[in-house]
Amino acid sequence: MGPETDNPKKPPLLVLCRYERGGASSRLRFFNPLQRNPAVRFSGLIKPFFMETYLRWRHRHQPLAFFLYLHCLVRRMVFLVCLKNRPNAWIEIELLPGLPFWIENLFLTHCLGKVLLDLDDGFHSRYRSPLPLRLLLGNKMEKLMARVDGVTVGNDFLQSFARGCGAREVRLLRTPVDTTRLTPGPRSPRDRVVIGWIGSPSTAPYLRMLAPVLRPLSEHHGLVFHIMGSGPIDFDVGLKPEFFEWSVADECGFLQQLDIGIAPQEPTEWARGKSFYKISQYMAAGIPVVASDNEVSRSLVDAGENGFLARTTGEWIIALETLINDAALRQRMGRANRIRAVDDFSLESRSADFRQILSSLS
Repeated sequence: MGPETDNPKKPPLLVLCRYERGGASSRLRFFNPLQRNPAVRFSGLIKPFFMETYLRWRHRHQPLAFFLYLHCLVRRMVFLVCLKNRPNAWIEIELLPGLPFWIENLFLTHCLGKVLLDLDDGFHSRYRSPLPLRLLLGNKMEKLMARVDGVTVGNDFLQSFARGCGAREVRLLRTPVDTTRLTPGPRSPRDRVVIGWIGSPSTAPYLRMLAPVLRPLSEHHGLVFHIMGSGPIDFDVGLKPEFFEWSVADECGFLQQLDIGIAPQEPTEWARGKSFYKISQYMAAGIPVVASDNEVSRSLVDAGENGFLARTTGEWIIALETLINDAALRQRMGRANRIRAVDDFSLESRSADFRQILSSLS
């Protein structure tokens, strides 16, 4: 494990993430930056809460997913009770998902030392409805952020939220993208423009807001629409999308075949907490992006330079039609995006941020 862990009085740093590598948030904010980037020099232990099977069952709405959750909960509680010397920990969202603050606080106090909490979603909004869940967990995230020693967040909205909760120290930690794996592909001339979206079943419903946008565009232009990672979704926009199942192996090839990447998002509190990682993916692949206009997208997209931002149906149509009709503009914006991704969002460019966080926990 390295010289730091040879001392029995200094236990290894724990990273208590939510998912195994199949879960996007854990893979992108913990596994990739800590394990795929040797410049970070991580020598601790990563312990996910949920198993890969849980994610598959949950996305398929399997009733047995609840019993697997209970298994994962007991497994983590046993793991915590068996810890020695109260190691420091970096926790993704919460230590014990689904349990109230007072129980989680007992484990934080008696099992762990210094604790940082990582928040990359507006997860606090999920515990505000329905009413029974709100009564049990409604202000859990707010209490957790005030309780722990520091908070890392994925965007400016979450940074303001954490500070408003009384967090002692809040660090903005952008989700990095692996620009050595996600790279631009060859751009050969073709008759039809390919518009694409990549994401997960939890964000796929945002695609429905583009039905009035894509329907008239499909009537006037020969478009191809590709979707990856959405799972089953009823999406009638006047053209038949081609669906792709997400996998690490196929992700890069999917992005390389796109001419335009889209990132729609509704103005909800849950959505405002999203880091818009798909924009970074489009940028790494060297393609222009059209995204919903909000705080996060404005920090990534310089309108007219590397993509466009849109609020209304009319703005979406104008932005997409501009890119559809101008291949040279698509290429110029794509090159600008690739440079930005490598310089600002790559694993290498964000190494210092992760080293500082690990150092604060050592």
